[in-house]
Amino acid sequence: MHNLGVMYATGEDVEQDYEQAVHWYEKAAEVGFVDSMINLGILYHFGEGVEQSDELEAKWFRAAAEAGSSQGMTNLGLMYYQGRGVPKDNTQALKWYRQAADLDDPYALYNLAQMYRDGEGVDADTEASIEFLRRSAREGYEPAQQSLTDQGLDW
Repeated sequence: MHNLGVMYATGEDVEQDYEQAVHWYEKAAEVGFVDSMINLGILYHFGEGVEQSDELEAKWFRAAAEAGSSQGMTNLGLMYYQGRGVPKDNTQALKWYRQAADLDDPYALYNLAQMYRDGEGVDADTEASIEFLRRSAREGYEPAQQSLTDQGLDW
């Protein structure tokens, strides 16, 4: 079901049809396929095959996050940070970013570094910020690498 959704989303061996992609992703997500949950969140973000909806985007990212997906956790954290589809809540953003960071998600690590640097939802902590940046950089996230380089720091 997921693979059929991917085929319709990308137009691989079939005519591209986002509505069909949504249909098949929903079927796969309903039986717990996490990648389909992520893809549904993305389709709701961009309004491809569905009406754009921050609330439904958040629903699918939450489902993926609760199923253990670091990408779902990071995306849900970002939605809380921005207040899109959910109330703006830095405590919730930190919660989801931390869970994803425990799984070495480089984007979550980078976002945590920024929140610790700026004291958003936590007391400002330069040392913690740099450690999160280093972990993100070691996971290959180029903005973290560049930030450390710009600061004259090794990663």
